[in-house]
Amino acid sequence: YRADLTLGYRGGVLSGQGLYYSIVYGANFYGYDSSADSLSAIDQTLRGDVGLRGAFTTLSAFGGVAQDSGLGFATGEQQREAPRAESVNYNWGFAALRKLSSGSLEVGGAYNLRDYGDSNSNTGAIASDRMTWALDGAWFYDPAALGYTTFGLGLNYGYEEVELGNGQFRFTPSLRARWTPTALTSLGAWVG
Repeated sequence: YRADLTLGYRGGVLSGQGLYYSIVYGANFYGYDSSADSLSAIDQTLRGDVGLRGAFTTLSAFGGVAQDSGLGFATGEQQREAPRAESVNYNWGFAALRKLSSGSLEVGGAYNLRDYGDSNSNTGAIASDRMTWALDGAWFYDPAALGYTTFGLGLNYGYEEVELGNGQFRFTPSLRARWTPTALTSLGAWVG
């Protein structure tokens, strides 16, 4: 069987100006071995966010850790990378948004480390630790005639390194578009 548990707390100013924060814990339980009277696998995730919204500027940061047992359908299979390998995944990042008279300026960054550890050698899984980081910046223009649509130019610069391999830098200029019909709905696309 499979069972999911999610617990979360959100506080501070939920809309408008001020400090906001949240923390979420999630767990997925897979199977039950009645002869051993134990769960076959548990995948866990803990994530926190904090931000400060002003009249024209918003600053935010996030961090999290996820433990993938390698026996379920969590992080490994979602990433299509070593789906039967046990791993611990760490990630954190930041974002800043400044509203302009006719658009916005946005910057952000993120870091992710996937640590497969040594336990996978017992199961025969081949998995290499992976580290990535990226910085992203964009300027969006809001033409008044198009209502909810904004267009932008962006740059993404990052690095990826796989254990026992060579690291690789990437630099991606892009054209971006975003449609935001309500405060809770936003669709975006980019090409670069």
